[in-house]
Amino acid sequence: MNHVVEVASVVCERSIWGHQNNFNCLDVKVRAVVDDCPKDSLMTPSSLREELKKKGPFQSLEQEAMLGILRTSDLLENRLARLLRKYGLTPSQYNAMRIMRGEGEPMPCLEVADRMIQVAPAITRVVDQLLHRELVHKTQSSQDRRVFLVGVTEEGLALLRQLDEPIQNLHRELLGHVSAEDLQTLNRILHIARGSVSE
Repeated sequence: MNHVVEVASVVCERSIWGHQNNFNCLDVKVRAVVDDCPKDSLMTPSSLREELKKKGPFQSLEQEAMLGILRTSDLLENRLARLLRKYGLTPSQYNAMRIMRGEGEPMPCLEVADRMIQVAPAITRVVDQLLHRELVHKTQSSQDRRVFLVGVTEEGLALLRQLDEPIQNLHRELLGHVSAEDLQTLNRILHIARGSVSE
């Protein structure tokens, strides 16, 4: 006989691009089907608890899920930041440059901010840092002088091309041990959860 357990989890998804304190709260309902086991058997030793050297059990499944995502996000973010540091970039700067490259033509600064994986109230500072290194360019819009358009320079594009393969290798290194089916499940759950979250 199968025991179906419905878990209402409030979890937090940290952006691997963002600052350590930036995260979005997610309201997720996960249905777990457990074969031939009572609910009590779900209270198994937690590898997360061991990692955190937590002596007692978690207060709730919600707490364990939230801390698990924060812990995982922190590890992933640190590895990404370490790689980008070798190229003189921060995750936010890299994210902004990727957005500009994907657009293919100069775009408003505020639109870059809207597309950032992290909430980026300081997009002007990010752009200014890239301008200083001549990795992006900025011009005033001919249609609205209040709007500044930004785009990636040839030097910036060259730097992004250098990073393409190392970034892909990092993705495989960090998540290659997870099956395609599990990754699809994870992506689907996070997509559903983000749909109920307002920034």
